[in-house]
Amino acid sequence: MNASRKIRLALMLTLILIFCSGCVYWRLLQLKWQLGSFDEHVRIERSDGLAFVFKEPLLLAGDMEWLGFLPSEKESAGEFENWNMIFDKQYREASDEPDVYDMSVQMVFKKEKLHSIRLSETYLAIIPADLIISFARSLSGAEVDRKNKSASVTVSFGGGGSQKHPTIGDTRNLLGEPYRETKQDAKTIHRYHYHLKRPKENEREEEKKTVYWVELTFEDESGDLVRTRGDFYGGTIDIAFKPQ
Repeated sequence: MNASRKIRLALMLTLILIFCSGCVYWRLLQLKWQLGSFDEHVRIERSDGLAFVFKEPLLLAGDMEWLGFLPSEKESAGEFENWNMIFDKQYREASDEPDVYDMSVQMVFKKEKLHSIRLSETYLAIIPADLIISFARSLSGAEVDRKNKSASVTVSFGGGGSQKHPTIGDTRNLLGEPYRETKQDAKTIHRYHYHLKRPKENEREEEKKTVYWVELTFEDESGDLVRTRGDFYGGTIDIAFKPQ
């Protein structure tokens, strides 16, 4: 293949990529701009978990699927479509724990645009509500390691705010028994595993399911949560908690 043909082929592939995904990137960029003026574009609801309501919805249902957010259940109600993403808790050995320890995320689309995202109370045991809100507010200026698909941040926590510092007892009550417990440097690490539940018609017996994991690190002396690491759709989020 000569050089000019290679160039034409490269240009053609580039155009295909632009037309296939360019609009998604443009909407994501617009969302980042919106988050720069967070209170102007997003409303927070603190009842029944934590919800972010977008006043001027941008992302489409197809965008969320392209990003890897796939619903376990769908339900339509007029101009709204509700997606429920259910993460089934996994165990190393057989367990009789109830399904209450599964996690869920609800997405509501209005006229095919993402209207709101709601996190269950179980999620708030992993990352406290106040921290999730602070993290969302900072996304417009987020620094991300794209090569390693990771993001890390140190957050000051406590100091008389409305959200008390989570402890090993708090998280065990909401998450149940960990998949694995280890000890390291006077700290206890609880690791939890989850599978994203898929509609039966989309599941295959032989298919190997993706494991979504989270590790919570607690100081042995105080029992306080000092670090949260977890998988987020192929990337890793690492949050260290620093007392104020």
